[in-house]
This record gives sequence, structure tokens and C-alpha cells, in this order.
Amino acid sequence: MKTKWTNLQKKYKVLIVAALVVVLVGGSTAGVYAYGNHQEVLAKQAHEQAVTALSAEFDTQSAELDKLQKSAAELLVDSYLKGDITDEDIKTLETAFASVKDIDIDDTYKTDLQKQLDTISAKRLEIDEQLKEIRTKFDTQTAVNALFSAPALSGNKTAENLVIADTVDSKKIEELKSKYSHNENPDEWQKSINAILEQAKNQTKQADTVKVEVEKYLKDGKLTADITPEIIVNLKAEVGKLKNEKLKTKWSDEAVKIENLQNEKVKAAAEKQAAEVGGTAEKQEDGTYKVVTPSNTGAETKPSQAAPSAPTAPTSNNSTPSAPAPAPQPEYVEPAPEPEPEPEPVYEEPYIVQGQIIDGLFDTAEELGDYAYGYMATEDFENRGLSGFWCRWVVYSNATTKYTVEWY
Repeated sequence: MKTKWTNLQKKYKVLIVAALVVVLVGGSTAGVYAYGNHQEVLAKQAHEQAVTALSAEFDTQSAELDKLQKSAAELLVDSYLKGDITDEDIKTLETAFASVKDIDIDDTYKTDLQKQLDTISAKRLEIDEQLKEIRTKFDTQTAVNALFSAPALSGNKTAENLVIADTVDSKKIEELKSKYSHNENPDEWQKSINAILEQAKNQTKQADTVKVEVEKYLKDGKLTADITPEIIVNLKAEVGKLKNEKLKTKWSDEAVKIENLQNEKVKAAAEKQAAEVGGTAEKQEDGTYKVVTPSNTGAETKPSQAAPSAPTAPTSNNSTPSAPAPAPQPEYVEPAPEPEPEPEPVYEEPYIVQGQIIDGLFDTAEELGDYAYGYMATEDFENRGLSGFWCRWVVYSNATTKYTVEWY
């Protein structure tokens, strides 16, 4: 019996140990499960807290970008730069934009914050493009304004009566046109820049035209070709088109020099001719010279003949003195006929002997210039596709010279 109990005890011990193992193992698994679940909850909470904190940072950054975007937009008004914009205004925005750094985040948070990331990325791109446009337009406008004696473009206003600067030449204009003049889908600002560059080109082209004309007739202070009054008038008209006063004065002086040299040449030739015929060279109202010789218009008179004397009678010593001879009677001279009155001069209307009236008839080149330049400022001039004018002579039979306009 004892052995049996002993065996039975051993059997129960095994069962008890087994039961205890089951209890212990079961309890341990439940504890591990409870711990793991708690850690998962804590990790989720930590993730949510991190996402919330990062989202707040992105909101702050987004608001900062909105402010920069608004400030940049204020520097542009309908494609034009703000009127009083300065380089410092742009640099301030460029510096502020560069200081807005990207927020570093772990990849585990990107899914939760992707919408905000996309929004901020889009704002960054838009601000970057805004600042690049502003910088490009400002640098372009600064370079174009420097072509003139005063700023050509401010805000959306183009200055009237633009005057090219003294140091600008055609080569510089072509360089700037190549760099800054664009005709593919231009906005209003670009159209203004294109028009201003075209004005600069026209003014330098006019200066080149005058330079070529002067050098055609004058070199080293001497005339190189025969000059007609028409050449002088046309040259002065071309000089008058220059808007830069310094250039106008320079080339006007050269035109006057050409005129004076030609006048001296004409005067010397007239005086030489006058000396050959014993006359004088007289300057006419139109600036030409006329050789005048002495006129022989006095009436010719015939010498008068004396009347014949009566013969005297012979005398003798014893004769008485004869009576004195009668005084000779003056010879009858038929009175000269009364001169016939000169016929009244018949007035003859002066007629054109050189040139023709084209547009208007003016007594002086200055009057013609006033008329021509006034018309050039009208819309009708632009609509007709004209670019300038010539001053043409109209010479009349009474030696009067007038002027008319020929457009081109």
C-alpha cells in the first residue's frame, strides 16, 4: 500500500507540477501581451504628438511664406514694377525668403503631413518665381532707363520727350535690344520696354545720319565737296531732329562751319570774277553773290558848233571909219523834242523756275521746320507710316526763294 501511495503521490506530484506550469505559463503570456499593448499605445501617442508639433511648425512656416508672397505681389502692379521700387526692397525679400529653411522630418511622419508639405512646396515655388520676375524686370528697367538723360519708365508711365544720353551709341542699343527686347507673348511691361528701346534706336540712328552727312562734306576742317544751299537747309533740318541738346549743339556747329566755308568759297569766287571785269561782288538776300559791273546809262551829248562871222570892209588912211558891223545873230537851233514818257511797268506775277510746291510753302526754313515737326507729333503722321521729311527749294522768276516739305 505504501508503494502504491508512493506511486500515487508521484503521479499527483506530476499532475500538480504540470498544473502549476500551465498556470505559470498562462499568466506570463497574458502579462507579456498586456505590456506590448501598452507600448503600442504609448508609441501611437508619441507619433500623434510629433505630428501635431510638426504640423504647428508647418503652419507657422506657411504663414511666413504667405506674408512674403503678399510683399512680393505688392512690388508688381499689372505686370509693371511698383513706381518707387528700389534694389533694397528686392534684396530684403530675397534675404527673408532664403532664411525660411525646410523643416527636417522623419519619413514616418510624411504621410500624415503630406498635404501641408505639398502646400508649402507650392508656395516656395511661386515666391521664387515672383522674386526672379521682379529681379529680372528691375535689372532690365534700370539698364534701359540708363540710356536716357532721365528715367524713361517709372511704374506704368513712360516719360514724354525721351532724350538719349550723351554716351549712348548704336552699338550699345543693339546689345540691349538683343538682351532685353522680347516679342513672344510680351506683357504690358515688356511692350513698354520694347517701345522705349525702339525710341533709343531711332535717336541714335538719327545721330548717326547727321554724323555721316557732316563727314561727307567736311574733313579736317575743310570742305570735301561742293555745297548747295539746299544741302545746308537739309543738313540743318536733320540736326534739328536731334533731341539731345549736347549732340544738337555739336552737329549744329559743324553745319554752320560747313555753311561758312561754303559762303567764303562762293564769295571768293565772286570777288575774283568781279575783279576780272572791273566790277564788285554784291551779296544777295538769298545768300548768293552777284557780280555788278559799272553801268553806262548817261545821255550822250554832241559838241555845239560856233556861228560864222560877217566879213569886214577894207579901210584906208583917208577914209572915214566905217560903221561897225552888225552883231552876229545867233543861229537858230531847233529845240529838242520832248522825251516820250516811259511806259508804266507792267506787273508780272512771279512764276516758279525751279522746284515745285509739294506740301506747304514757307518763306523760311525755320517756318518749314516748325510745321514739319508739329505734324510729326500727330497720330496722322504715324498712321501714314512716314519717318521724316526733306526741305525742298522753290525758286521764282523774281529770284525769290521759298521752301516746301517733301515727306518720306
